[in-house]
Amino acid sequence: MTQLDRADVLLIGGGVASARCARALRRQGFDGTILLVGAEVQLPYNRPPLSKELLRDDLPDELVLAEPETFYARRKVELRLGTSVEALDPEARTATLEDGSRIEFGMCLLATGAEPRTPPID
Repeated sequence: MTQLDRADVLLIGGGVASARCARALRRQGFDGTILLVGAEVQLPYNRPPLSKELLRDDLPDELVLAEPETFYARRKVELRLGTSVEALDPEARTATLEDGSRIEFGMCLLATGAEPRTPPID
C-alpha cells in the first residue's frame, strides 16, 4: 500500500479506540481511505489485559491485539506506526508528522490516550 498524504479519516493514536473506530467505519459501509498513525511500532493492543496477565506467560495474541494483524490489510486501513503527529491544524485539516510530512484529512479522531499521574506522597 502506498503511503497516503491524504486520508478521508485520520485516526491519531495507536490504541484500541482507533482500531475500534476503523472497524465501526467499515461495518457501517464507509469505503473512504482510513489512516491510523501511532507512536508505538506495535499494532494497537489491549493494555489493561496485557498489564494484568503479563506474568502468566500464556496470554494469546487475540486477547492482546485490538484487532487481528490481518484486519488492517483486509479492511484497507493504512498503518503508519512508529511515528507521531507533532502538529494538528483543524481549520486547514492537516496533520504534520514528526518527520515533517503532512497529511490532509476529511475527518480526524484524536485518540492518544492518557498518561498515569503519580501524586506526591509525603
